[in-house]
Amino acid sequence: MKIINYSINKFITIISVFLLLFIFGLISLVNVPIQLVPTVEKPEISIVTSWSGASPEEIEREIIIRQEDKLKSLEGLESMESVSIEGKGTITLELNPKQNVSTSIIQVSNLLDQVKDIPVDAERPTIKSVSSERSPIAWFILKSKNQKKDIFKYRDFVEENIKTQFERIKGVGESGVRGGRSKEIHIVIDTNRIALAGLSLIEIANILQNSNVDISSGFIEEGKRKYLARTTGETTSLKELEDLVIKKQGNNFIRLGQISKITLEYEDSNYIVRHLGEDAIALNIIKESGANTIEVQKKLLITMEQLNNSILKKEGLYLTNVYTDTTYINNSISVVRNNLIFGAILAIIVLLVFLRSFKSTFIIAIAIPSSVIISFIAFQLLDRTINLISLAGISFAIGMVLDNSLVVLENIFSKIENGFTDIKKAAIEGATEVSGAILASTLTTVAVFVPIFFLSNEIGQLFKDIAISISISVILSLIVSITLVPGLASKMLTVNPKTKVNSNWINKINVFFQGIGKKFSDFVINLLKKILSNFNRLVKIMLIVLFCSITITYLIFPKTEYLPEGNRNLIISILIPPQGYNIKKIKEIGFKAESKIKKLWSSNYEGNKKISSFFFVARPKSVFMGAVAENPKNIKKLIPELKDAGSNIPGFINIVTQSSLFSRSIGERRAIDINIQGSNYNSIIEVSRILFSKLKNQFPNYQIRPKPSLSNSNPEIIIDPIQLNLKEVNLTVKELGLITNIILDGAKVSKFNLDGKEIDIKLRGNSPNDISSNNLNTKFIFHNEKLFPLNYVSNISIRNSPQQINHIERQRTIKLQISPDESINIESALSELESFLDSNEVKSLILSKELSIEVKGITGKLSEAKDSLSKNFIYALIISFFLLASLFQSFLYPLIVLIIVPLSSLGGLIGLKLVNFLIYEPLNMMTMLGFIILLGIVVNNSILIVYQSLNNIRKGSEPISSVISSVKNRIRPIFMTTLTTSFGLLPLAIFSGSGSELYKGLGIVILSGLIISTLFTLLLTPMAIIFMNRFVKLK
Repeated sequence: MKIINYSINKFITIISVFLLLFIFGLISLVNVPIQLVPTVEKPEISIVTSWSGASPEEIEREIIIRQEDKLKSLEGLESMESVSIEGKGTITLELNPKQNVSTSIIQVSNLLDQVKDIPVDAERPTIKSVSSERSPIAWFILKSKNQKKDIFKYRDFVEENIKTQFERIKGVGESGVRGGRSKEIHIVIDTNRIALAGLSLIEIANILQNSNVDISSGFIEEGKRKYLARTTGETTSLKELEDLVIKKQGNNFIRLGQISKITLEYEDSNYIVRHLGEDAIALNIIKESGANTIEVQKKLLITMEQLNNSILKKEGLYLTNVYTDTTYINNSISVVRNNLIFGAILAIIVLLVFLRSFKSTFIIAIAIPSSVIISFIAFQLLDRTINLISLAGISFAIGMVLDNSLVVLENIFSKIENGFTDIKKAAIEGATEVSGAILASTLTTVAVFVPIFFLSNEIGQLFKDIAISISISVILSLIVSITLVPGLASKMLTVNPKTKVNSNWINKINVFFQGIGKKFSDFVINLLKKILSNFNRLVKIMLIVLFCSITITYLIFPKTEYLPEGNRNLIISILIPPQGYNIKKIKEIGFKAESKIKKLWSSNYEGNKKISSFFFVARPKSVFMGAVAENPKNIKKLIPELKDAGSNIPGFINIVTQSSLFSRSIGERRAIDINIQGSNYNSIIEVSRILFSKLKNQFPNYQIRPKPSLSNSNPEIIIDPIQLNLKEVNLTVKELGLITNIILDGAKVSKFNLDGKEIDIKLRGNSPNDISSNNLNTKFIFHNEKLFPLNYVSNISIRNSPQQINHIERQRTIKLQISPDESINIESALSELESFLDSNEVKSLILSKELSIEVKGITGKLSEAKDSLSKNFIYALIISFFLLASLFQSFLYPLIVLIIVPLSSLGGLIGLKLVNFLIYEPLNMMTMLGFIILLGIVVNNSILIVYQSLNNIRKGSEPISSVISSVKNRIRPIFMTTLTTSFGLLPLAIFSGSGSELYKGLGIVILSGLIISTLFTLLLTPMAIIFMNRFVKLK
């Protein structure tokens, strides 16, 4: 090859190019963003339509159904779900991954414009794309130093002084505030008194809305000047509000301050945050897409310290960082980096032991930094990130990148040992002779990843980084092996290239391995001679080996998981109350749960369940709790503690889970969804309750979460307008709704400028908490110069109605979200659940209520992923076959090379099976990728044997002696490449630590598959060559 000649003759040029690339690789390494896992783009569009005061049923009937009917025809739509709650409807559209979101948003807008008869007082739909990186990377807690201050009153302070500072940091996309209460103006009125006094609530609300404004009034041009005109009516003080004229009676003016009490207050609390037993306000941080998580976190901590030492110190407050992704990222990267370094050292030691030459070891080992560091240039050019997946790929590549250089150098040695005195010539011929074989090996290794680049689903996007890591590293190792290695060999080697290392222990190990290698080599050669000499025996052994390998693989193939969950230091619990519970009761339940956990963060506690951070958030529909262990290794021990804290609370459902690597949604990553669908909501609830009860009894270790609640008892006061009476008093339904809102809860009627910031003005009755459903009839209204009770213009009743109505594919749905115990894999759990649903009792129940049932959730993703990986395995085989066919210029030789594939798969499964006797290691999709990677690796040894055998046959040797000779000559480099690759993988397969659960199974499959397939390659490949030669003469 000309490049080999050029590399030796222009060695300084080659060295200069590689040094420059190495420097650029280091620069890229610094600049490539770091994050936990690859960004998975899941195109989603959210459509939110608000209609103040509307019930969930009204939202569903008047808005959601009409919008869904138009959106069902959206191009590229894969699924459509909706949620109808009080005052708001949300539709979520999941698109095909290849769909352009911007184009789809325009199409959605056009379709929504076609929706007719939307209520006139409903707001226009808000359309936005849902980013895949919306999960917070950090949480901060603000507390009072002495707990004497009401921290909840500091929400506005937090938004103005902390949130804004965080959002100024480069890389921060958004900061959200949780908890606290914003300021608002309360205008409290005795509604009955003003009605009897002849004052209208509607008029008061209109005056507040229309008087408290600044309006541009045009301009006047006078000479050279231009005067802008502005009508200023905006109130800036409580005194101005008090002086606002409501009505003139005779010569007297009734002012707002005379009929109401106006005060600066705080909004009603409906979001309570506590941290380690103390009231707090929480802030989360969402980074911009592509930002470096570690760099963003560093800047956040600097800003936090600056705030603590300045404005917060003056207020007696302090801010702490209670959770961050970077802790897990740093620990995970540290583990992978250590495994990578340790694997590289082990591989180099193997080289040193076998070669017994520092020079030779250096020549081969140079492939590691050259291939790995330079590969980061490709990362930056391809806009990829450094994450657990990509680093795992680089770690797997460590052993592989040595293979090509080792084969080249070993052949150069062979030339020198066979009498070449011209080192330069030996380097050229040695490298040229095996260049075809290493090119074939490299291309087959890379080829197995080609189908992955065309996958657009979640699995494809995750695997893309590992495919890029290995492919780029291996391609670079090929370039190193035909440029740097022959160049360095021509400069550094001598006619006695294997000068012994002056180290007793290396020499002793070398002698030991040489002895074992000699015995094993003699055993293989003698066995081959015995098998190859009898064709019938050869055929029987081949058939038995292939049959047994395929059969055993089928029999021991385990049930599968989707993706590893990881081992993040965060346990999350969510307590779901029955419908209709108010925030006061939910907060009370939260306090009880907190009290059970409190002992674990006490300074007196010395057990292994010590909590470093615990928070709970009470909100209208749930209590959300989270715990972080002082020692991350003990995080799983907190799961039973949080389960106990939320147990034995009547009517509440407690879901506890560990935060997942790939999903922040509680319990959704491993969830199997049972969707009960139909048109009659009462029937759906009835059936869902029965199934929920049966599932809890039959699968006590499964966590089951109904979405939405199984209760239809959300109490609702229905104020049904009497249209004739409304016409008589000239009152509209909208005005009636505003009046009852003021009486019951208070209505936001205008804005108030407080120190440059707009806050709400709330008009409310004087005793809303004392109003009951019974005395609501006694409330009077004055309107259009008429006085009448509320029950004159409306029928008031109480009924139970759903708090939330969900649709999946335009059908009313209750979802039973089932999360199996971690000891049970998803496929086994799915089989059990499908058997349960296929029972006659369940089928009869569903049919009797005219409902339908379907199983979704993780099952669809698992099925899609298995299908994708199975197809990729077949595609990889086909690509490898035709690639080898073009390299060998034959359609027969590839069959010889690929015959080892079934045994490599069996080897991977055996390794996984053995490991499961010690620790639980499921066959998830990440682990299954190992079988595809194996396909690209195990054929390399077969290629070497086939390549050498064909060379021997072409030189006139008899086929059997040619095959035996090629095995004898190649057994040493085959074992060296296998050992370097194996030892490079060993730390990833056996060492634990943060993030290791992501790639450990993958490492085990590749390691065991490689070792077993290598042993059989030395026998099966020669047998296949002789078998093929019997029918078609090889040449």
